[in-house]
Amino acid sequence: MLEKNEKFKINISADSQIVMALALCKNMEIKTGKSTKSILRLMNGVTDAIILDKQSGQKFTLRSVVGSEVKDLLGKMVITA
Repeated sequence: MLEKNEKFKINISADSQIVMALALCKNMEIKTGKSTKSILRLMNGVTDAIILDKQSGQKFTLRSVVGSEVKDLLGKMVITA
């Protein structure tokens, strides 16, 4: 069982993470002019898959194609793909 002080520290940590996430979302909205929901919809299409061959130990990476709309969005946020 957690002591009272430990519970307080965990709650502050969770609260600060939520505040940071909200600040990051707001920053992305301001830079791109799009809502967080639309940004997340676009970014969910960008995925990587790593396949591990257990016999040889080789890893193969499959990347999805990053569309022009996503590249434009990343450019506005000053992130290169």
